[in-house]
Amino acid sequence: MIEEYTRPAEMADPAEEDTVYETEKDTMFDEVCDILAQQLHLEGKDIAMESRIKDDLGADSLDILQLLMTIEEEKGIVIPDEELVGFNTVGDVVSYLERQGGMDQDAFE
Repeated sequence: MIEEYTRPAEMADPAEEDTVYETEKDTMFDEVCDILAQQLHLEGKDIAMESRIKDDLGADSLDILQLLMTIEEEKGIVIPDEELVGFNTVGDVVSYLERQGGMDQDAFE
């Protein structure tokens, strides 16, 4: 009888890890885009990671603050005021959330 080989966790296929990572990042991106689209009335507009929140999406400082307050409320985190200056693109927000441990998948349902 031939035994099936199972790769130990420490030898996990890096390609599979990248796929999971990208899926989680895509999910965070989609959730941030949903909030932006709703708050800025952007339904149907293409939003990319490189989209500049102010210049491309038409947000002002108050809009960005509302976006972050929504994320804070839904995620149960606090985003320090000094971080606000670093949020120029949608990707900046997603990257920050990744560093904070991601977003709760149930928070936006």
